[in-house]
Amino acid sequence: MTASKYLDPQHIAELAEIIAHNQQLVQELNTGVHSAADVRTTLAQLTQRAVDPSVEVRLPFYTDYGRNIHFGKRVFINNGATFTDLGGIHLADDVLIGPNATLITVNHPLDPAQRRGNELKPVYIRHNAWIGANTTILPGVTVGENAVVAAGAVVTRNVPATFRHQVYSRNRSAPRSTTSASKYPSLTGRRSATSGSAVPVVSPWPPQLSTRGSRPSPQPRCTTSPTFGG
Repeated sequence: MTASKYLDPQHIAELAEIIAHNQQLVQELNTGVHSAADVRTTLAQLTQRAVDPSVEVRLPFYTDYGRNIHFGKRVFINNGATFTDLGGIHLADDVLIGPNATLITVNHPLDPAQRRGNELKPVYIRHNAWIGANTTILPGVTVGENAVVAAGAVVTRNVPATFRHQVYSRNRSAPRSTTSASKYPSLTGRRSATSGSAVPVVSPWPPQLSTRGSRPSPQPRCTTSPTFGG
């Protein structure tokens, strides 16, 4: 997790012209018929940087600021995605974003006297990561290379990189890692004593029968559906 940066209402007001201009671009983008090339042209205007021809963004697409979105190559974003990017959203090459995913980089202080200000933390989605449908990525989170975040997850902590079939479903409680039992070994999450991150524990599947002929040990129960959406 990255440290937050506080932006007071005065500094937010200084961004009003950019926000107003980009909100008009977003409205035009979502209310007309556009080719994939047209969408990339508008995204380049929103971000003020080049967007690679391999990037594909399905409409509607929503952003509250737009200037702090960074697209890698071969990024695919499905319809209905929402980016609150004032703190910076960084999508590496080959990232997949499922339908209605929400990436948030803005929070508000709990102190009532500062509530109108913003606390900013960037979000990083690393190479080849897959963010499932209806996922919410909260401020300061980094999703590691090749990681898969299951549909509907609320991600509050960093998701480690992975180089095997491993799915992270992070909600209000401690994170767990899961996978489809029909094709792969089960993975259940436990906490690392040093870092507090999810450490996958592999259980054999199918389970082995005992010498007494008793029934096999039950498979560890998945905490999310093996369907992720994308």
